[in-house]
Amino acid sequence: MNPCRQQYERTRKTFCVKLRRIPRPIMLPALAIAAAGLALSGCSSSTSTEASPTVSVSTPAPAGEQVEFDANLTSDYSKTYQVGAGGSKVFGVNILAGSTKINGERVKVEVLGTVDYDAGSGPFGSFLSLEWPDGTVLGAQLDGQATKGSETEATSFLADLNVIEGSGAAEGVAGVGKFTGSRSGPLATEIAVAVTLDLTDAPTMITGS
Repeated sequence: MNPCRQQYERTRKTFCVKLRRIPRPIMLPALAIAAAGLALSGCSSSTSTEASPTVSVSTPAPAGEQVEFDANLTSDYSKTYQVGAGGSKVFGVNILAGSTKINGERVKVEVLGTVDYDAGSGPFGSFLSLEWPDGTVLGAQLDGQATKGSETEATSFLADLNVIEGSGAAEGVAGVGKFTGSRSGPLATEIAVAVTLDLTDAPTMITGS
């Protein structure tokens, strides 16, 4: 055999043997690799930064004690003005006074009112004062509406009431309430009122308990 041919054959055989000895690459399926990644992530020791929800607990407001009374109030002083076409609008001040019994004790009731009426109806703002014989005073503010009947002189009153504060035994008293009333005649005539108070921190002399 030709020497060049012999050299070629030896070189080819050696190259083929080396190729057979090279291991084939191991091809893992893509799904297996993804599963391994998920498993590793599940074993991670890192701590989650997601905050747990917080629950706030509100403290219930203390229950109040209810005080109710009725009174007939007459005008002690009135200063009003009639304006507008035909004097249909009235504004001014009206002070009403009377008395009632609260927890068996006689109490002076006074309303210091301002009015802004059109044809007998409209808003009124007032201060309500309750004064006991020993000088104790409880004050409240009223924000209300007066409504006059379409065919009579009768007027009804409805107001929300907020306690301002008290003096003497009523110091520190708080609360809210309702004020209703009616008047059968014109402005500055007698008013029959009913008051409901829902008080907190009120003394026994007011609540009776």
